[in-house]
Amino acid sequence: MWGFFTALISGALMSIQGVFNTEVTKQTSLWVSTGWVQLSAFMVCVLAWIFTGRQSVSALWQVDNKYTLLGGVIGAFITITVIQSMGALGPAKAAMLIVISQLHTVVFISHSVKQRINRLSGERFWEC
Repeated sequence: MWGFFTALISGALMSIQGVFNTEVTKQTSLWVSTGWVQLSAFMVCVLAWIFTGRQSVSALWQVDNKYTLLGGVIGAFITITVIQSMGALGPAKAAMLIVISQLHTVVFISHSVKQRINRLSGERFWEC
C-alpha cells in the first residue's frame, strides 16, 4: 500500500515541479533553471545524507553496471525536456504525453528483461 501512495505523491510532485521549472525558465533561461533544479536537488540529497546515516559514497564505484550511474545525466535531460514540453503544450497535455511515453518505455524495458531472463535460465517463466 505504501508503494501505491508514494507513486501517487511522485506523480503529483513531478507535475508541480514541471510547472515550477517552466515558470523559472520563463524568467531566467533553460540552462539556469535546469542548473538550479539539479543544484538544489543535490543540496537536499547532501543534507538527507548527513542526517540519515552517511553511507559510504565510494560504494558508487563498486556498482556492477557502470552505465547505471548515468541516472543523473538522464535526470538533467528529463528536466530540460519537461520544461520545454510544458512550455510548448501546457501542463496537462505535456503530463499526459510524458506518462504515455513512460508507460511505453517501461513496457519495452520489462519485455526486454523478461526475454533476457528467459534466455539465461533456459526456461520460459513469463508469457510475452
